[in-house]
Amino acid sequence: MDTRTATIQSTTEDRLSAVKPLWTIYILTITGRESMLARLRTRLDPQVDCKPVQVIVIKDNKEHSIGEKRQYAVDSCTTKYMNFIDDDDMISSNYVDLILSQLKRDVYGVGFKGIITTNSKHPLEFVHRAGLKWSDKPERYDGAVRYLRPLNHLNPIMTSIAREIGYKNISMGEDHDYAVRLAESGLVKDKIFIDQFLYYYQYRSNK
Repeated sequence: MDTRTATIQSTTEDRLSAVKPLWTIYILTITGRESMLARLRTRLDPQVDCKPVQVIVIKDNKEHSIGEKRQYAVDSCTTKYMNFIDDDDMISSNYVDLILSQLKRDVYGVGFKGIITTNSKHPLEFVHRAGLKWSDKPERYDGAVRYLRPLNHLNPIMTSIAREIGYKNISMGEDHDYAVRLAESGLVKDKIFIDQFLYYYQYRSNK
């Protein structure tokens, strides 16, 4: 991908000083979504201060497919772990600390719970966990009705595994395709799961 048109901004690396990053969080964004990105960064940036975590924003104006930008991140990542946060979503106040505590244990990947809303309404729980199959409709699981997903682009995993799976050069369904192939690969050998709501996925029917 041509980095002249896809602007890469790394705004937290300078805060790491002598701390070698273990985990990179990538945020893909486009022109016109600056307020959404700023809202997320207000919650995320204080959590990574003085920790072995870096945040890299990849921004363009839709010159490249989402899959191409995700693959660029995978190919260029230099840390042991990586994942994505969507620019219009939100995370919990303890997102980084809880995930980082697991990554320091040398795991393959990390699952967690979250909440999905549609146009800011109708909240439903979701579970991202190794060993689950992708469900298009909510199912009863562990005492509640939830969307069930295997690990996907939102879940931190070893960069070497993400690189082996890769992303297709498409702009719709690249996340589902990646998640299904990752699950089928069997490369994630453990089922690390944080039983807390760490991610708030805000689906918008008009985005």
